[in-house]
Amino acid sequence: ISIILLDDLKTKERLLNLTEAADRALYSNITFKSELGHWLSRGGMGPTGVQAKIAQAKMAFLDSVPDRIEADTEIIDNSLFLGIIASKRYDRESQVRAGRLLERISLLSSHYGLGLEPMSQALQWTETESRASGLLAGEAWEGEETGEDRAADGLILHIFCLKDGTREPTPRRPLEEALV
Repeated sequence: ISIILLDDLKTKERLLNLTEAADRALYSNITFKSELGHWLSRGGMGPTGVQAKIAQAKMAFLDSVPDRIEADTEIIDNSLFLGIIASKRYDRESQVRAGRLLERISLLSSHYGLGLEPMSQALQWTETESRASGLLAGEAWEGEETGEDRAADGLILHIFCLKDGTREPTPRRPLEEALV
């Protein structure tokens, strides 16, 4: 498992383009919006109670793409670093190890007064997932290593932004409510 932190403007721009394309595709997919609305209605992503039901209705009936793109643009533009977690293998063990690493980075960033924002949209849509590996190769890289050197780091499993300041706490529920 590799972790790569980037702060160059060209890579931010490339991630922003991939994220915008993925947002447009995902939020036009009724299955994606339905599942997201389901979790919003249960309070699993911020608002609870009546506000959660309103969030679900907005997801179902309103075009949320412009708001999502605006929010993602702000996150990427204001990030101190873009983070990529990659693996040479794509198997269950690598996925679990990458997820654990992401959680450790999240905890450490909070400890040091930084916020971590997962930016997985580009990995959730097939079209942008195949192009996301370009973040590890090509013209986005400057310095001693070549694109081929970085591409050897493997497949991208997580993309995130590190920013100044921590995220607001999310509501917590008893474990029994979360188990399916």
